[in-house]
Order: sequence, then structure tokens, then C-alpha cells
Amino acid sequence: MDKHPHLIFPPPFNGTPPKPPRGGPTIHKPGAAQQYQRFDERFKELNQQFAEFSALKQSTDGLVPERVLVLEVIGSIANFEKAIRNVPGFEFLLSTVGDEVEDEFVYLLDDDGKRIDSTTTLYITMSNRQGLAKLLSIWTEYKDSGHIPRGLAKLRDAFLQLHDLRFWNSSDRIKNTGLLDDWYYRLQYDSAEFIPFEAELWFRESPSHRQQVEGRIKKLIQDCGGVFVNRYVFEEIRYHGVLGRIPRQHAQSIIDCLTENDLIRCDDTMFFRPVGQCSAGVSDDFGEDQPQLNFPEIEDDYLTDDTLPVLALFDGYPFTNHVALKDRLIVDDPDQLESRYFNSGEQSHGTEMASLILHGDMGNETGYQPYTRKVYVRPIMAPSDTFVVSRRRQETIPEDMLPLDLIHRAVKRLFEPEDGFSAAAPSIKVINLSVGDMFRLFDTEMSPWAKMLDWLSYKYNVLFVVSAGNHNKRIVLKGISEDAFKCLSDYDRERLILSALHQDRHSQRMMSPAESINAITVKGYHFDNYSGDIHPNLIDPLVTPYMVSPFSPITLGKNFSVKPELMMPGGRQMYTNRTYSQNQPVELIPRAASSLGPGQKVACVGPHPADITRYHFTTGTSNAAALATRRLGFLYETLTSLKSDATARAALSKAPDAVIMKAMLIHGAQFYPEPKIQLTELFKTEEKTNTFKSDLNQFLGFGVVDEDRIHSCNDQQATMLYTNELEHEGCHVYQFPLPLCLNATNVNRRVIVTLAWFAPTNPASIKYNGAKLWVSGANKQDLQVPEGDYYHSHTQNGTAFHAVYAGKKVSDLSVGDLLTIQVNCRERAGVTGKSIKYALMVTVDAPGSKLPIYSQVKTRLEAVVKQQLSIL
Repeated sequence: MDKHPHLIFPPPFNGTPPKPPRGGPTIHKPGAAQQYQRFDERFKELNQQFAEFSALKQSTDGLVPERVLVLEVIGSIANFEKAIRNVPGFEFLLSTVGDEVEDEFVYLLDDDGKRIDSTTTLYITMSNRQGLAKLLSIWTEYKDSGHIPRGLAKLRDAFLQLHDLRFWNSSDRIKNTGLLDDWYYRLQYDSAEFIPFEAELWFRESPSHRQQVEGRIKKLIQDCGGVFVNRYVFEEIRYHGVLGRIPRQHAQSIIDCLTENDLIRCDDTMFFRPVGQCSAGVSDDFGEDQPQLNFPEIEDDYLTDDTLPVLALFDGYPFTNHVALKDRLIVDDPDQLESRYFNSGEQSHGTEMASLILHGDMGNETGYQPYTRKVYVRPIMAPSDTFVVSRRRQETIPEDMLPLDLIHRAVKRLFEPEDGFSAAAPSIKVINLSVGDMFRLFDTEMSPWAKMLDWLSYKYNVLFVVSAGNHNKRIVLKGISEDAFKCLSDYDRERLILSALHQDRHSQRMMSPAESINAITVKGYHFDNYSGDIHPNLIDPLVTPYMVSPFSPITLGKNFSVKPELMMPGGRQMYTNRTYSQNQPVELIPRAASSLGPGQKVACVGPHPADITRYHFTTGTSNAAALATRRLGFLYETLTSLKSDATARAALSKAPDAVIMKAMLIHGAQFYPEPKIQLTELFKTEEKTNTFKSDLNQFLGFGVVDEDRIHSCNDQQATMLYTNELEHEGCHVYQFPLPLCLNATNVNRRVIVTLAWFAPTNPASIKYNGAKLWVSGANKQDLQVPEGDYYHSHTQNGTAFHAVYAGKKVSDLSVGDLLTIQVNCRERAGVTGKSIKYALMVTVDAPGSKLPIYSQVKTRLEAVVKQQLSIL
């Protein structure tokens, strides 16, 4: 089948921006007097608590006492931050999503006036006692006179929508952080004298104020016999964190009595977190010596100007002497993390990821395609003495380093001169990050690490590819005996397993920093190239092709965006049945990486440095992310080839290469029919008729990447690209010439639209994403492709709009018909004055047909361009 290069859109024209969306549900509010009555006693309690707190603090350090006040309101309040800043004694900290609540007095109503579930918004401020008193006086005046001071109208809304009013407390500081679980583990299995932790402090605007609060927590650490280890401040994402260590006995006393400890009660601290949890797993064995594949030779003049590295791997230190990696990596280790490895046998995860990026799944030797550029490697992990698996130290972010500091330094070093040296690798377009924090599962609040990735992407125009995180946990099948389980068909067994995953999906969320909105996040589907026999004691849980792997998250991203976006092969994860009694529910345990398949075949380390030809089989979202990074490396070559044409080069010059590559990779995503049918039969109910596509997005993201059609077009496919930039309320209109061969035919046809960009962010805003872009008009009715695969509201909340419209009814087209595609932009989250650079990619195809779509679109495109030139 002939392959053709992608086509270039004619320049767009400016369109009319769409009307802003409606304001959402109506908020039922009680009167001012009723709200005052509800919360008058609460204000008095808080004032009394503040008085006691002030007396204690003024007697110890002499500083003006402050406390963190949380206003929980139903719904949200625009411009609340500006209003609270106008009250003397208050400093706004952040807004975030709270819990779903029931409130008798304040609640939401839908368009039909029916009460709907209400979620609180937490507006968090730092206040002194005088500020709290001033807030009460404003409220009292409003209740008595109906008057609110100028500039404080939003406080009135806060009063009328208020659900609760309280101080941030010790429980908030450790809630869902995993700190106590980590300390339990260390106290039981680690004999170290000191127990480490990270304190994420409330970010204060004033540098001198930050210095004061840092001094206070440093003193608290030292007062309990601990050690202040490190600190890091990054104003752009409002992060201020410190590392500390406290004696074992002090950690035990905190576990025993949380509320009586001054360190945990410190009001300057937002969260206490464990350290060293950003990690990747290790295998159970060292693999076996296996024959070397026929790798291509690397020429001596490999690093010339046109072969500079474009892919970077931030991971553990790889085993560079392995035959699959030798002379193919550029390792940059300014932190000297290599010195923390006791032997080459510990160089596990970085070796595996480098192998996958360079060679893919080596179980497919007949279809082997080498990646021919070198890969830049920056070690960010090292073996930990605390976390040991199968007598091997696990690679983690070092406990004496703050992850944000490490990642910031690593990326900055790529692109900016440092200490008299030039930038380390300014040609990098993509950074692979296949690590995650098992204790920080994404819910609604962005993690500091994800905020850092988003800022770095926007600042340096670099694309992060992040693994979604592995949930290698047991699968419990309730309500079925072991004997009944053994009698199930493979298909029925899969349905039981998918149902168990569906029920447990709240605990199967992404691991930080996978929620990063500017990154591409990848999870795995159940596939590898292993073709050998499977041990009879192993259970293959899934039989449906392209089905999401049991270890992958089932979730959405920030503001209900599609995240993870993509599925790439993650290997077939095998399980063993560990059910010991007929009275127990069936319990399936995942099997770790092994020298026996199935799984993806990768280079691995051996116990001795001379073991340079070992391979074994692994699975995981790390593998899927590495394969996505590998594919982006090939896409860069496709993009470079496209830019060899002057017209294409001009059309593709208005957005960074990383944004174009992001669009190209996501453009390949699609739902295959088999998993869609299986999940629909399992989970679509009458109640979910209108929202079931949301479930599909949670399981499958945008789908599996078709790696063929994103590089070129076949005869039945025409793909067009363009780059541009838009400001607030801007609108560009593109025209796609439609092929007449689709007229009066009922073949399966699709319109696939992808829009990608890097967004500025506001880390203090609940909306966070500073730029909303979306496409309208792409599912033209004349084409008879009305049905989109994805839940429409999810596609407009991330930094990639992706839609697949399909149909097969007879279409009615005429000569000269154009598909009009409108790209829209709107500012969000209080971010203003930004021009957003984007890449647009659109495909019209008819898979399985013999229609000459490409040639007809190309011919019509030439006519459209000539017509535009004649007008000019």
C-alpha cells in the first residue's frame, strides 16, 4: 500500500468566537439572618481558640500569631481571592475542591429545579486574630443593614453559600498523605536512627515571611532532637518545602498521639508527607543470558548536528555496558548518583526503560526497528536502604533530595547555561518520566510535582511523557468459590475481573505526577510480543484484544479531563490464584517480572558486571510510557521530513515541535471495537445511557495509538496539519476539502480531530488550567459522522482536544464542499494576556475501503490554495 506525506491546511481566517457557556447549576441560598444564626456560635468558638493560641504563641517566639482559616462553600465564588485580600489581616493561600456534602440550607439545583449533589469549594486563607474579628464585623454589618463595603461583595456570596468554617488542623496535614503508613513500615523494617519526612509549607507571598516560617519549623524539628536536611522554594508554582528527620521514638509518639505534637500542629505546614516514595519496582530475578539481537552498528560520527538527541530519560542509572545500550546513551550525572549503587545488579529500572525506548519490545525480533539517535539520560533515582525487595534495594528519589528541586535543576540544565558551561542538551523535545508516588493518588488537587512539570513544559516547550502508575495489587473476586472460578471460561473470567476493577476504581487512580495537564500520561493495555508457552499455574486475566491492563489506573484528570490520554502496550500481566479455602473469595496475586514470559522483553542487569547480554520480561505503565516516548522519537523524524518543504515549514513554525509531536501522537488514539463492546455490555445501564462514555474514557482514555497512520497517509486517508496561536476569545476557521468519492456511499468513514497545546497555569486557582481550547464544527452532518467516541465535556478540559467521529450512512456531498473546523480559545483560572500556541491535526478516512480519498483531497487542496492566492 502506498504511503503519502501529511498535507498542510491552507491558512485559516478569523471567525466569530462562540458565546460563553451558561453559569451552571443554580445555588439555593438562605437569608443573611439565617446564615448568621447558623455560624454566630462558630465564629465565637474560633475567636476563643485563636485567643488561646495567641497567648501560647506570643509567649514562645514573640511573632504575630496566625492560623489557617478554611471557608467551605457550596459551589464556587468568582474573584473571592481579590475580596479576601482586601480584608486587613488576611492572606489568600489557595482554593481547592472539597468533599461532596449534604446541606439543609445551601444546595445546588439543576435546570429543572431538582436538587443535585453538592461539592464544597475550600477557600483557604492565612489570618491573624484581628483579621478574623474584622471578617466577623463585616458579616454582622451586612446582616444588620444589608450593606457590604465596596470591593467586598464576594464576601457576601461566601457568607450566603457557607457550609462550614474551621481552622486547618493536624488531621488535614496528614490526611491521605501516606505519612503514618510510611512511618509504620520504617519503624517495623528499618533500623535507622532517624525517620525522614517532607513538610510542604503554606506558600507565603513575602520572602521575609517565608524565612520566618521556615525558621519556626526548623526550630520545631531541632527541639525534638531531629535534623533539618534540605529546603526548596519555587515561587512560580507557589511551593515551599523542607526535608527533615526526627528520632524513631519521636515518630512513634506522633503515631500514638497525633494532636499533642507541636511539629504536627504547626500552622505553617500544609501537609506532612513521606519521602523516597517516588519510585519504580524491581524484578524478582536477574533474568537469563539470551542470544544478542542483531543491533545496528553506530557510526563514529554519530553525534552530528542533525542527530542531536531529542529524547531524554529521567530515571535510575542505566547499565551502560549492556550490549543493547552500549554507545547509545548520553548519561549526565551531576548529582553523582552512580556512586550510590553498590553493584551493577541494582541498575534495574533505568536499564529497562532505556532498552524499551531504543529497541521496543524485543520479543518481536522479526519486526525490529532501531531508534537511531542517542538518548540523553539524567539519573534521578538511586537504591534505598529502606525499601528492599527480594534482597535488592529499590530505586527511589534519594531521601536527602526534594523531587521538585531535583526535577527543576535537571530540566533547567538541559536548556540553560550553568556555571560557565553551555546547556547540556537544548535539542531535547521529550522527557520520559516513568516514576510515581504510590502514596499520592490524584483526586482533585494537583500535586506540587505535577505543577512543576506543567510549569517546565510551558517555560521550556518540552513534552513530558509520564507513566500513570502501577496498581500491582491483588484482585479479589467476591461471591464466587474457587471451584466455580476454575470452571469459568476465559471470557467469563475476564468479565468478573473487569467488574472487580470497576468496583475498586476509586483506589485505582493515577500516581503523582501523572495528573500533569501539559504532559502526555500513558497507561498500559494487555499486550506483548511473547510467543512462548505460559506456565500452567499462571492465570491470564484478559482475553479481549486492546483491553486496559489490570495494573493501569481507571480514572479521569483535573476538572474531569481525559487523563491518562493514551494506552500503549504494557505487557501481559500474569496472576496466580492464592485462594486457600473454599470459604474465601477468590484472590489473584500479580506475578513480578521474570526471566520466563509473558511480558515485554527488555535488557536487564545481572549480578555481575560481566553479565552484559541478559534479558527478561516485564510489564507496567512504565513500559507503556517508554514505548510512547520511543514513538515520539520516530515522529520527530517524520516532522523533520515534513519541514523539508518550505510551505510546510512555514505552516508548522508557529508552535514548538514538542506541541506538534504531542498532537501527532494523540491523533493516533482510537477505541478498538472489542474492548468498547465488552465494557458496554458490562457497565452500560439505563441510568447511564447519557454518561456511559465517561466510563469508557476512565477505562480506555482516548484509546490505543494506531502507530501507522500518524506517520503518513494511505490511499484511503488524508491528514492535514497546521500550527498557530490564539489569544482570549480568539477563533480560527480552517477548511478541509472533502473528497467527492464519499458522496452517495455507505462505507465506514471517520473524521478525527486533534488539537494540542501547552497551557499556562494558576497554582492557587481551583480551575488551574489557564487556557481552554476546543474545536467545533468538525462532525459535519453531510458526512454522516455524528457519533463521537468520547464524553464531550471531558474533551474540553485538558490540553489536548481529541475527537473521533464515525458513521456509515449515505453521505450527500457536492463538488467544492468543505469541512469547516473552528478552533476556539478562552482564558481561565485568572490567567490573562497569554497567547496560546497550538497544533491542529485532522484526518478524513474510510478504513477498509478502496476510495481514493488522499488523491482527491490533495487535488482539491491545490485548487483551494490557488483560489486563496488569487484573492490576495
